Amino acid sequence: MILTYFIIITLLFYILSGAADYVVSKITEVAERFKINILSLGMALGVLTTLPEFFVGVNSMASDIPTLSFGNLMGGIIVILCLVVGFSLVLNRRIKTDGKNSGVLPIIF
Repeated sequence: MILTYFIIITLLFYILSGAADYVVSKITEVAERFKINILSLGMALGVLTTLPEFFVGVNSMASDIPTLSFGNLMGGIIVILCLVVGFSLVLNRRIKTDGKNSGVLPIIF
């Protein structure tokens, strides 16, 4: 059962990363086509990607459950710092490893 969940999560992360690459490439094309500063579109994309957290915060305050918003934000920070940055460092070879999984896992976390 756990292996099935792991495979599903891995597949979903792969799809998510592909979608993110697609969005970034299309944002770049839009900026070039309409001669808009890429920084402006990047800022707009940043605002749009934070809307789900904003609405979780608003709904958690309206429902008088502020810890839900806190948990959502802390979970996002943990995922970004630990998983995304850790995997990025290892996969881009910024951290030297001996090629064994036992050496890579502590570095990621």
